[in-house]
Amino acid sequence: MTRAEECQANIDPLHFRRVLGEYPTGVVVVTAISQSGEPLGMTVGSFTSVSLKPPLVAFLPSKSSSSWKALRESGNRFCINVLSADQEELCRTIATRKTDKFADIKWHSSPGGNPVIEGAVVWVDCVTEQIYGAGDHDIVVGRVLNLDVGVTREPLLFFRGGYGSFTPLSLAAGDSDLLAHLRLIDLARPHIESLAASLETEVTAIALVGDELVLAAAVGRTDIAVAPTRVGQRLPFMAPVGSCFAAWGDDALRAAKWIAPLEGALTGEEELSIPVDRRVSGDLRSGLLIAV
Repeated sequence: MTRAEECQANIDPLHFRRVLGEYPTGVVVVTAISQSGEPLGMTVGSFTSVSLKPPLVAFLPSKSSSSWKALRESGNRFCINVLSADQEELCRTIATRKTDKFADIKWHSSPGGNPVIEGAVVWVDCVTEQIYGAGDHDIVVGRVLNLDVGVTREPLLFFRGGYGSFTPLSLAAGDSDLLAHLRLIDLARPHIESLAASLETEVTAIALVGDELVLAAAVGRTDIAVAPTRVGQRLPFMAPVGSCFAAWGDDALRAAKWIAPLEGALTGEEELSIPVDRRVSGDLRSGLLIAV
């Protein structure tokens, strides 16, 4: 017996699982359609991206899994569904139900004909590229044919034997119309993070994009928040929301974007005020404000 084989023999499987359980993973449901046309599903915690060129992903099912056996026999196409934080019950249903797993689960077909679960954060349509044996598991590499974002929610995580989610302390929305703003945020990020740490509160970056205010980034956390800040959230730029942009913008901006939507909504006796919050800093030419 070699030294490596001797070390491997001395590793207790329960200890191995307990130690590796300190590493959090996402949770996905791999779906396909059986030869008879029935939806199939398998809950997997070992999903990962593999390559950009070509676009490859992989998941690692147990060789003894009956769900993996059914998926493998269905053909060479499958879809990865990244579950959202509020889909724990669905996750357990797919994992434990032996037959008719999709009886009360809503789904629609992907471009490749595989089930896309409603409420999933992301779906990735694949064709099997290669399957490698690895101990008591298989490594299934899939070539990505189609993919898209589903809902803008936090993903479901598996950690220390349980399910949950987390609120990142530093996030930035990735919308294509925010690219210029995100470059500015990257430049300001060290200062934003330092400010959030020194004041022990949340600091947000809000961008004016067209007729919308977009929460482009958030750093830190505040104890008084009822719910975590939703990076990427969009609100219409109209009174009274966005008063800082209106106060520091020019007359054309206020008239066309902020006041115009209220025309006819106010009586002659009502007066529209534009408060200025001096705790907010920014450059209206860039359409970006940093708020504490």
